Amino acid sequence: MKLDLKNLICPEPIIRLKKVIDEAKIGEQIELSIDSEIVLNNVKRFLQTNEFKFDETKFCFIKTHNLDNSLVDEKVIYLNDDKVGDELVGYTLLDGFLKASLNFLPKYVICVNKAVLIATNRSHQCYKALEELEKNGVKVLVCGSCLKAYKLVDKLLIGNITNLFEVTEILNNYKVVRF
Repeated sequence: MKLDLKNLICPEPIIRLKKVIDEAKIGEQIELSIDSEIVLNNVKRFLQTNEFKFDETKFCFIKTHNLDNSLVDEKVIYLNDDKVGDELVGYTLLDGFLKASLNFLPKYVICVNKAVLIATNRSHQCYKALEELEKNGVKVLVCGSCLKAYKLVDKLLIGNITNLFEVTEILNNYKVVRF
């Protein structure tokens, strides 16, 4: 089996690699086409973490076992902003994180403060990823007080309005990933 990972940005190469591994049969060789040192390093790290032996001279590996796709505990993603870091890469980083989360579906995504902007604006870079999470069964909760503060209560497109009590209850009962 061949997998072309050229001209892809993070996290797409690993998402595609994981999908191919899941679909391949035990004993099948997977050949990779890679054009970036960053992608190569990410692929090597992913394969090493999952105990596959990568042949760097041939850019291939053999599927020797299935990936462990089980979740240890249900998780919640807590978003406090509509980007991560500065604006130059911040939107791209958050979008990539949300897309990668499709592989490890959390129970909830909670949007507070500026993160509510994602759920109210179809043109926001992270909108489609958040929408895709919701389509895959993730409950998206959006802070009602924050929507009110930004005058966006009537603009909510993804998820349901929540309150501080519900957010507090969820944060105290699940493993929380803050991004």
